[in-house]
Amino acid sequence: MFKTKVRLITLLMAVSVSMPLWAKPHHATKAVSHKHQQQGSRILTARDPFHYDTFNDEAFLWQGVYDSKKPESDTFSVEERAFVENDALHETREKIIARLKAQLGKPYVWGGKSPREGFDCSGLVFYAYNAHLSAALPRTANEMYHDRRGNAVDVSELKPGDLVFFHIHHGKRADHVGVYLGDGQFIQAPRTGETIRISDLNNPFWQDHWLGARRVITSRTVA
Repeated sequence: MFKTKVRLITLLMAVSVSMPLWAKPHHATKAVSHKHQQQGSRILTARDPFHYDTFNDEAFLWQGVYDSKKPESDTFSVEERAFVENDALHETREKIIARLKAQLGKPYVWGGKSPREGFDCSGLVFYAYNAHLSAALPRTANEMYHDRRGNAVDVSELKPGDLVFFHIHHGKRADHVGVYLGDGQFIQAPRTGETIRISDLNNPFWQDHWLGARRVITSRTVA
């Protein structure tokens, strides 16, 4: 009888030791440091000791289970690969926006698509995006609007890097494009005699001429 109890206790201890951390009590879960609290941007690398499994988009809080023995050579799970992919898209978005902002103050030039000659509205987008996409965007605003790689986005769900389209002179045909920056602002090359600038999307003029938005920075389009 005594030997049976000893064996049972030994078996229970073995199960407890081998039990994965995610199956143990809640106190095994801990939040990551502040550097990971940026809209889900800085996330898992092979050297990180965290297996991220929860993201609270409102509180900007990553939670994960600590496992200091996870080897660097381990293959990422589906969820981990998704987080790494999101991080890559975030970095691409930042690079594109930085490339756009570097052109602030440059003159509008019809047909222009380089810092040397200046830009028209679609030329600015063409220049900033195609350095980071697996295949080039079309050259004109209307072609960009109808490009099948772009995902339609509701104005309430805009994210930095989304393309915003307007119909200024041609009814439902896109003849102007800018890039959403966040906080209701977008960057654009307006018209002849003006320079590249940041504008307010809530301005009545842009509201009256709003056509739609497209998300082109996705896992299918990033080089």
